[in-house]
Parts: sequence; structure tokens; C-alpha cells
Amino acid sequence: MAAVSPREAALAGRLGVRRVTYVPQVVSLPRWVLDERAALSEQPGERAPRYVTAGRICAQKDPGFFAETARELLRSRPDAEVVWLGGGTPEDEERLRSIGVRVTGWIERATLLGELARADVYVHTAAWEGSPMTVLEAAELGVPVVARRIAALESLGVRRLEGTPAALAATAEETAKNPQSAGVGLDLTAVHNSTAQREALLGLYEQVASSAR
Repeated sequence: MAAVSPREAALAGRLGVRRVTYVPQVVSLPRWVLDERAALSEQPGERAPRYVTAGRICAQKDPGFFAETARELLRSRPDAEVVWLGGGTPEDEERLRSIGVRVTGWIERATLLGELARADVYVHTAAWEGSPMTVLEAAELGVPVVARRIAALESLGVRRLEGTPAALAATAEETAKNPQSAGVGLDLTAVHNSTAQREALLGLYEQVASSAR
């Protein structure tokens, strides 16, 4: 069995799966969005912070937790921009908009990447996960990641994790103020790279081949 996070591999083991291989996810972003992010990072000047998340507005992503985090961010800095890249039911979208979140609705991938490149902080509030690609994409772009403390993200090595909306908002705000010292909050080079993925897949294929002999 292939697992997309150490947490998923551990859960499979508890269910009695005897052979589990962790295959790290790897993202590949177009050159234009990396260049856009680099150009934006070099622009001087003071501006309101921009906090972004992405995905379907649904129970798994826990829009309620995100809404409480957004309230804290906007209470501290009313001119901040808080954005949800994605959509859901009209009711769920309106609930977020009513507190000041800009909800884009469903957008093309290129548009999403452009929005993500302009973020100061990526804020992830999911209640449960496997291995979220948006977190990896944000980190690949150099956007600092702060997230809700859940087992999957702990196992992936996301460093800035908090357990409550208030704590997450405080960490996001501090990260926006000091992005250089904060780093991206996820070490992509250690595990989330094509070499590590290739080695994991080769090991998995060898297991399958051996069991078929």
C-alpha cells in the first residue's frame, strides 16, 4: 500500500496492513508563477497583510474554524485581506463573506496560483487531511504556512501549528510581520522532492514484484 503521509502510513499499520510505503507528494509549479512571486517579494512598501486559504468550503476544511481565525485577524487589522480561494454552497460562501472574507468561488488553476503567489501567509484550518497539495504549493512558492494542529500536518513537518483560532490568528499575524525570519514553515527539500518520491516508488514496486514471484 502507498500512503501520502506518515500519519496515513501509521493508520494503515493500525488497521493491519502489513506493507505500507510512504510516498511523499511533490508539486511542480509553472515558471511564470514562481517569477511572479519573486517579483512581488522584491517590491518595497508597507501594505495591509493578505491571508489566503484554498479548497472546497466543506466540513473537512472546517470553514467555521477559518471564520473564527478570520474574525481575529480582522479585529486586529481591519484593513487586512482574508481570502478563501474556492467555493461551496451559496450559504457557506455567504457565511464567510458576512464576516469580511473574500470568497472567489471556483476559479481556474492559473488564477488560483496567481492569487496564492500574492499571499503573505497561507492559513490552513482543515479538521483532517491526507497530504494537502495546497500546503505544498504555498511552500514551494515561498509563502509562509501556518496551520491548525492536526496529526497529518504534524507528521508532514509543518512547523507553525496552533490548536485554536485565536492562537492561529496570532501566529499568522506575527508571520506576516516577519516573513523573512519565519521561513515557509515546511521543509520541502528534506522529503518533498522528486528524488525521495522516486526512491519510495521504486521500493514499492519492488515489494509488489517480490510478492508476485
